[in-house]
Amino acid sequence: MKNNYKFIVLIITLIIFLTGCGSYIDPYNFNKDNAYKHIAELSSDKYGGRLPGTEGNKMAQEYIAKEFEKIGLKPINSNGSYFQTFKIISPFLNKLVKFEVLDREGNVIKRYKLRKDFIENTRDYSKGGQVSGKIKYIGSLDDIETGKDNIVLFYDDLRDLEKAKMLVEKGIKAVIRPTTMDLKGKEKNLLIKTVYIGEKADKKVEGKFIDIVVRKEVFKELVDFSNKGYSVNIDINLVFKEVEVSNVIGYIPGNDEKLKKEVILISAHFDHVGTDPDGSVFNGALDNASGTGMLLELARAIKESGKKPKRTIVFAAFNGEESGLQGSKYYVFSRPFPLIGTKVFNIDMIGSKEKVKLEIDTFPSQQRGTVGQLVSSELVDKIVKVAEKRGIECSVDSFSSNSDHLSFDLRGIPAVTITHPAGNLIHTVEDDISNIDKERLGEAGMLMLSLIDYFAFSAKDISKNVISKEQLYALKTIPIYFSAIFLIGLVFIFAVKSINKNEKLKKKLGRRPIFTSILIVVMLLSILIYNSSYEAEETIAVKPLLKPWENQVKVTGENIEKILDFQIDDNINILVKDKKGIKIIVLDKDGKVKDEKLLKIPYEKNSKYVLSENKVYYTYEKNLFCLTNESEGSEKVLENINDFDILENQGKKYIIASSKDKIIVKSEQWENNIEDKNILNVLAQVDYKDRIFILYKQKDKGSILIKYALLNADGKLSKPVKLYTLKEDSQLAFGIDKAKGYIFFKEQEDYYYLTFYLSNRKNIIVKKEKIELHDAGGAIAKIKEVPTIVNNKEIDGIDLYMTINAENHLGKNYIYFLSFFNGKLRKTDLIYETKNNKVINSVIDTDRKDIYIAWLEGKNKNILKVSSSSEYFGFNSFKNQFLVRSSRIIQNLFLAFIVLLTKIHWVIPGVLLLILFKIFKKNEWLANGKAIYIAASINFISQIATFKMPSLIGMRYESIVVTFFIGIITLGLVLFYRYEKGKVSFLRLFIIFTIINMIFISTLYAPYTLKDGLERLNRTEMFNKEEY
Repeated sequence: MKNNYKFIVLIITLIIFLTGCGSYIDPYNFNKDNAYKHIAELSSDKYGGRLPGTEGNKMAQEYIAKEFEKIGLKPINSNGSYFQTFKIISPFLNKLVKFEVLDREGNVIKRYKLRKDFIENTRDYSKGGQVSGKIKYIGSLDDIETGKDNIVLFYDDLRDLEKAKMLVEKGIKAVIRPTTMDLKGKEKNLLIKTVYIGEKADKKVEGKFIDIVVRKEVFKELVDFSNKGYSVNIDINLVFKEVEVSNVIGYIPGNDEKLKKEVILISAHFDHVGTDPDGSVFNGALDNASGTGMLLELARAIKESGKKPKRTIVFAAFNGEESGLQGSKYYVFSRPFPLIGTKVFNIDMIGSKEKVKLEIDTFPSQQRGTVGQLVSSELVDKIVKVAEKRGIECSVDSFSSNSDHLSFDLRGIPAVTITHPAGNLIHTVEDDISNIDKERLGEAGMLMLSLIDYFAFSAKDISKNVISKEQLYALKTIPIYFSAIFLIGLVFIFAVKSINKNEKLKKKLGRRPIFTSILIVVMLLSILIYNSSYEAEETIAVKPLLKPWENQVKVTGENIEKILDFQIDDNINILVKDKKGIKIIVLDKDGKVKDEKLLKIPYEKNSKYVLSENKVYYTYEKNLFCLTNESEGSEKVLENINDFDILENQGKKYIIASSKDKIIVKSEQWENNIEDKNILNVLAQVDYKDRIFILYKQKDKGSILIKYALLNADGKLSKPVKLYTLKEDSQLAFGIDKAKGYIFFKEQEDYYYLTFYLSNRKNIIVKKEKIELHDAGGAIAKIKEVPTIVNNKEIDGIDLYMTINAENHLGKNYIYFLSFFNGKLRKTDLIYETKNNKVINSVIDTDRKDIYIAWLEGKNKNILKVSSSSEYFGFNSFKNQFLVRSSRIIQNLFLAFIVLLTKIHWVIPGVLLLILFKIFKKNEWLANGKAIYIAASINFISQIATFKMPSLIGMRYESIVVTFFIGIITLGLVLFYRYEKGKVSFLRLFIIFTIINMIFISTLYAPYTLKDGLERLNRTEMFNKEEY
C-alpha cells in the first residue's frame, strides 16, 4: 500500500512538473492592483492630461522611466537613458474661446459653449485667430464668392485636402461644419476634444483658416441665422508649436543565439489631449493610461519571474499618438531595434467598464511585395485561440487605423492593437479612473502574459526565414551548382594545360588569369541573381521602370459572351457568362487564377447579376434571388422585380429594387418604399454618411424621365425630384463623389454626363457636359457603350473613377480611364489599345489602394483580360521580372560596397601582423608563406568573432560555417589563379584571397544586413553604438 502511495505521489509530482515545463511565464503573475495603481497615478489631475509639450507630459515620461529603472529593464541608450527624443508639432488652446452670434444691430443673441456646442478642429489647414462677419451657407464650393465670403457654413468634412485647398484659394477665413460623430459622455451631451494635426505633422501644410465643428442642431440654427443676415464673432487662441518629446523605451535582451535579434514589442501610448482653458482636465484614464499601466505591470511580471526570453522583449511607451501616431512613426523611422523579425502587441484603451468585447485591431500592409495582405494574421489567430481558452470573447477589426499598430502594419511588420473599444467617454473630461474595470484589466493582462510567453519565451511560432521561396529552391540546388562549378574548374584546368603546351597560345595569352576571372564573375553573378529574388526594404531609389496599366493578364481563351459583374476584395472576382452558363473566376492580386467554377444559376438575357460578399444576387422571371452557396442553392429575396442594386458600406448592406409602381429599399434594420408609376429601372449609391442616393427612370407620355431621391441614414426619405428628360431611352451609369452626383448616358450618337448636387433641396442644379475622347494621334475616338463607374474606397469616395471603350476611324480599339472630382472631369488616361481585336464590356473596381479593370476582346472568341493601376500587377511577366531583378542587382552591388567598407576591420589584424613582420625583418617568414598563413588565420578568427550578420541559412553556428565555406571556395579560386598565372608571391595571394573573400561575403549578405536601413548599419558598425 505504501509503495502504491509513493508511486501515485511520484506520478502526480511528475505531472505537475511536466505541466509546469510547458510554460515559462505564469499568467497569474499579472497583478491587476499594480496596473490599476499606475493608471490612477497617470490619470490624476497633476499630469494635466499629458498633452505633448506640457509639463504633465514630461512628468509622465519621467514616471514611466523611473518605473522601468525599478523593474530593471535595460535602457535604450548606452548613457543609461530610456528616452528616445524627437520633435513634433503640438496644438495648444491657450485661453477661453469665444463663439457668439450677433443680429443685424450688432447685439449678441447667442453664445456657444466649447465642448457642449462646438469644438476647435486642429488638423491640416486649421488655425487659431479672431474673425468677425456675416455667415453664409454653401451647398458646394462653387457657391463661394471669392473675396466676399469670409465665414461659411459647409456641410462636408475637410479630410479631403483638395476641398480644403479650394477654400484656401477662395480666401475663406473660417469654416463651420456639423459633426459627423455621435455625442459622447455619460449623458450623451459632449463633443470630444481632439489634437490630431493631419498633414501638419510632416509640415506639408500650414494653418490657413479657423475650422469649427458644431453639433448638428447648432448647425441648423446657424443656417437659420445666416438666412436672417446675422453675423458671428469667433476668437480662438489656438497655436501650433514644435516641441521636444520622448518615447520611453526599455528592453529585456533575448538569450537565444538565433532568435535574440527578433523583437517582441509591447507598446502603449501615454499621451492624451491635455487641459481646456477653463481648467478642465482630460485625464485619459482609459485612453491610454490604461494601456501604459498594463505595459508597466507586464514588464514587472516578466522581469521578476527571473526567466530569460529567447527573443528580445522591448517595452515602448509611445508619445504623440493622439496628434497622429507620431511616436510610433518615429520608432519605425529611427529603428532602434530591427524591424524585420519584429512582432508588435500594442495596448490601447483596455479594461473599460462599458460592455464591449475585447477587440484585436490590425490593418493591411502597404509595403511593396505585401500590399493588401494582413501580415498580422498569425498574431490575430493566436490571440483569438488563447482568448477562447481563457473564456474571453473577442472580435477582430482587420481595417482599423486608430492606434499605433498602423505605423507597423503599413510597413509590412506584423502588429496588432488589443483594446476594449469603448468610445462613450474617451476624449471627454469624464474619462477618469472610474472608467476602469479592474477585473477586465486583469483578464486582458493574463491574456497578454500568455501571448508573450508563447512568442518570446517558448517561441513556439514558426520563425519565418528572411529568404524567399525562390531562394529556398535555389538552396536545394546548391550541390548541383557546386558540382557544375567543379566540372567547369576541371575543364578550365584542362584548358590551361592545353594553352601551356601550345607555344603560340602561351605567348599570345601570356599567363593571364582569364579562367580565374571567369569563375569569379560566374560565382559573383550567381550570388547577385540569387539575392535578386529577395525584396529588402528600399534604401536606395533604384526603381524598376514599371508603369500603371503596363501589364494585362489574359485569363482565359474560352468563348466568354459577357462580364456580368466585377468585384475586388482580397481577390479579383469576375462573374461571366460563357457557353456553358454562369461562371465565377477568382484571381489573386498578382493576376494568377486561383479558382474557376460554374454556378448553378439560370441565365436570362435581360437579367442583372451582382456579386456581394461571396454571394450572387440575380433576377429571374421577375423575382430576385440570392445564391449563398452551391449546396443550399438559391433563395428568393423579393418578388415581382424588374431591376435591383446592392450597396455595401461599413459592414452594412442595402438592397434597392424596383417594380413597375414602387422602389423598395431594405436594410437589416428597416425597409422603405418610393411609390411612383411606370418605373423602368433603378440605380443607387451610398456615401460614407450612410446616405442612399436613388436614381430611376420613369416612362411618361412617350418620354423618359430621370428622377432622384435621397434616403438618410435613419431611413427618412426625401420626395423624388425630376432631374432630366431623355430624348430617347438609354442605359444609365450613376456615380457620386463627396458633393456631386453624376449620370452618364447616350443621346443620339454622343455620350454625356449630368452633374447635380447631392442634397434634398428642391433647386438641384444640373449641368450637362459632353464626353469627348481622342486617340493617340489626337483624332476623335467614338465611344461604344455606357461606362462603368466606381468610387475611390481609400478616401471615402472623394474621386469617381470610370472606364470607357472607344474606337477610332481606323478601327483601332481603346480603353480609357477617367477621374472626376467636384463635378468636373479631372483626368483622362488612355490605358490600353489594340489594332486587331474589338474591345467590349470593360468594367472597373478598386480596393483600398489600386484600381482594376477587366474587359473582353477578340474577333471570333472573346478573351477575358485584366489590368491594374498597380505597377506590380502581372509581375510574373518576363519583362517585369527582368526589370525588377536588374534593379535589385544594381542596388545590391551598391549595398555590397557599403558592407565591405563597414567590415574592413575583419582584415585589419592580418594586415597589421604582416606590417610587423616587415618591420622586424622576418622576410623568410614572408617568403615561405608562414606569415601569410598566420595573418589569414587571424583574419579568419576576427571575421567569426565580429560576424554580426543576420541569419541567412538558419544555422546555430552560421558565422563559422559561412566563413569557413566561403574561405574554402576563395582558397580554391586563389590556388587556381596561382596554377593559371604561374609563380606568384605569397603576399599577392594573400591580398587576392582577402579581396575575393570580402567581396563574396559582403555581396551574399548585403541586402539582409541592410534590411533595417543604412543609417542603422552606420550607427552600429561605424560608430560602435552598443547593441542589445
